[in-house]
Amino acid sequence: MWPRAHKIQRTLRTDSMRVHLLFASLVFAATSVHAADCTGSAADCTEVSFSVDGRSRIYQYHLPQGSSCGATNLPVVLFLHGGNGTANAIRQGVGYGSSDRNCFIYVFPEGARGTGGGVWNSGDCVGLPPGSGYTGPIALPGCGYGLDQAGVSDVRYFAALLDDLKQRIGFDARRVYASGWSLGGGMTHRLACELSDRITAIAPIEGTMKVPPCTPPRAVPMMEWASLGDTTSPFAGGGGDTSVPYSVAVRLAACDLPQFTSPTTSFVVPSTLSAAITDSVRQWSGGRGGCTVVLHTLSSQLPHDWLLADPVAFDWQEANWSFFQQYALPAGAGRRRAARH
Repeated sequence: MWPRAHKIQRTLRTDSMRVHLLFASLVFAATSVHAADCTGSAADCTEVSFSVDGRSRIYQYHLPQGSSCGATNLPVVLFLHGGNGTANAIRQGVGYGSSDRNCFIYVFPEGARGTGGGVWNSGDCVGLPPGSGYTGPIALPGCGYGLDQAGVSDVRYFAALLDDLKQRIGFDARRVYASGWSLGGGMTHRLACELSDRITAIAPIEGTMKVPPCTPPRAVPMMEWASLGDTTSPFAGGGGDTSVPYSVAVRLAACDLPQFTSPTTSFVVPSTLSAAITDSVRQWSGGRGGCTVVLHTLSSQLPHDWLLADPVAFDWQEANWSFFQQYALPAGAGRRRAARH
């Protein structure tokens, strides 16, 4: 039923193959070992290799090709791959259509490489409160990959990425949005906690929060996607994952919004593929600084990698952009340098 999704999933070697990569086994080459597929042409993408904390890291970006897009002051959407994935694979799976239609720069970061693909330091699940849904190890590395012990900070990586990109392209620093799949979705939760002065809004997909509750200086709007049929990162949590209700509740508290059981509005949308496939939408509005939280709960027919199917049950990219474009950082924000993080 999902031929393209299965093909991409094999390429990405997703979180279902998760193993804890202890810091002793993390080996970083002096130069990037990434096999670049970007051609560097305007219609394709550019790959950048740069140094963060003394380690070579990469990211790829695509400039929108719409005739009305212009070349400066464009918004940025970061899309983070899943565990053991690569920028190349997720870029090829996601495509450029939404970027070209909506005139945003699509950026595909890549996690720190160990013995497999890239992984994110999205948190280690240590110190989570009761009721988080996490049932994995409570001692380090917990649900993580030992990246803290290896001195790998992906918060610093993303701050440095934005600094580097700004030197290359005149993007709008007040409109930088982050979405991600699986472990990448978990990383967007951490960015909302620790980089709220540079990340305008987030949209995690099948990926939950791996850090303790936070109250960042700025409330970050969030739209979360979660399928009841996801057995890799289950809705109710378990194993190395927290629950979707926990992740949403943390963002609601950070935004000073009502509790999980009291959304402002709720409605159900059927998929264009089948009326039996549904998206139950809950929205909490009117939070601190105009913060809004939206949860898309998808019916159980959809697996962990539903977003990469062709055709896709729900156009998550267009929905993400419709949500993102409502928000911008306050004037003067988004200009802090990576050295602050």
